[in-house]
Amino acid sequence: MSELGRFFKLDHNTHTAKVELWVVMTTLLLVVKFVIDSVSPWYFNKHMFVAAQFLEGLNSSMVQYTLGIMQLSSTKNDFFQVWAVLMVTLRYSVKVGRPYGRSKKLTLSDMMSSLWTANLLRSKTSMLLVAVPLWLIWSINALRIIGYFVASERASRINQENLRLVTDYMRYEHELSDAQMGTDPVTMRGYKYLVYGEDKQERRVGTPKFRFRLDVEHERLLTAEGVWSLHDDQLLGAQADAQNRFKDVCLSFALYKLLRRRFHNLPSHEDAQDKTRQLILNGVLQGAGSDKGSSSSERAFRITEIELSFLRDSFHGNHAVMFVNGFPSRRLLLSVVLVSALSFLAYPVYYIPRRSTNAANLEAVVTRGVPVTFSILFLIILKEFWEIYVYVFSQWTMAWMLCEYIMSPKLQCSLMRGVVRLMRRLSTRGRWDQQVGQYNLLIQCPMSKLNLSILRPTTVKLQTHVMK
Repeated sequence: MSELGRFFKLDHNTHTAKVELWVVMTTLLLVVKFVIDSVSPWYFNKHMFVAAQFLEGLNSSMVQYTLGIMQLSSTKNDFFQVWAVLMVTLRYSVKVGRPYGRSKKLTLSDMMSSLWTANLLRSKTSMLLVAVPLWLIWSINALRIIGYFVASERASRINQENLRLVTDYMRYEHELSDAQMGTDPVTMRGYKYLVYGEDKQERRVGTPKFRFRLDVEHERLLTAEGVWSLHDDQLLGAQADAQNRFKDVCLSFALYKLLRRRFHNLPSHEDAQDKTRQLILNGVLQGAGSDKGSSSSERAFRITEIELSFLRDSFHGNHAVMFVNGFPSRRLLLSVVLVSALSFLAYPVYYIPRRSTNAANLEAVVTRGVPVTFSILFLIILKEFWEIYVYVFSQWTMAWMLCEYIMSPKLQCSLMRGVVRLMRRLSTRGRWDQQVGQYNLLIQCPMSKLNLSILRPTTVKLQTHVMK
């Protein structure tokens, strides 16, 4: 009880609450912001959006204020350096689900806090065993902030160019089909919808209309027709993937690229083509993939669910940034190194209180420093594992692995096929679970009341006859 009493006492120099209390309050606010961002694709209530924006600004002010209190406090302890680094790391880590369009302002604020923390480390860290992992954690966090800023700027440019590229390409895509062979929506013959690699191709100017054209025969360009080209493959062949569960991931990714143009007011030239309607009516709704109890209507919902998951991650998450150059291996490697450094930091933190047991001034002793530090370490490590799970076990990774498998004959081996099948079992985000949301216009329509069903809509499982 005496320790808890000192926890709420005022600091003599700052005449405000002690640093320990500010650290706990700031950490709790960061965790609340993390929870809200975790459900960001679902909170379409304007009150929740305002709350998220308010917490973003409040967290930034609280972190900077707490760092200032540490420098002015009458207490001088190695816990302050540990908390400063962990708070800045946690503040950057909890920013999940933010679109890359707001990266400039957020990155500048993150870098200012990191530089302030570096100055605190440089001037006041006394234990070498604490300073080394702290500088490593600070360096990794700074690298991730700068890397995200560079990647977001590049991803923003690439995605904008890709939107126009896909729009221009679909203007003449129907002209690429062989007139004699025709099109087949079941085997995807003649459907040269872009799936992967179009950003890396050199566009040439075609005549007489001087339009940019892609080399669809390039070995590093994959279309929907190419996905269905491995007829005898043990993973994607007609017998091995009779229900098209693997191939449809690539098809959903191609359809996602077509769908997102509507949110940028770009034209959909393929809508006027009969082959587009045939793809849905004769390919998805009546084509292959209906054996073993899996109806064609179930396949339509499955393709749509994965397609919309790509769209949701593009607008509400960081996947469009992380996967702009393929799998984000560097980002995940930094997360693994960060988790290792955080785990090692727990060892010297446990012995910090022994250095202050002989302090003559009891006011200079940090209250409950070890439990507070361990709690913050646990939250950051938990978030890093969650981030690894979000990126690794996602439909983006599945699409990337399948595209690389198709385009690289060296990867078409039993080991790679086993990895892809295992990933499909573990990748649950974006997979069709036969659930749809329900919204009652008569009961849930008034927006003046905070309705929990708006935060997480009620879902119901569709029966087979309803799906039909």
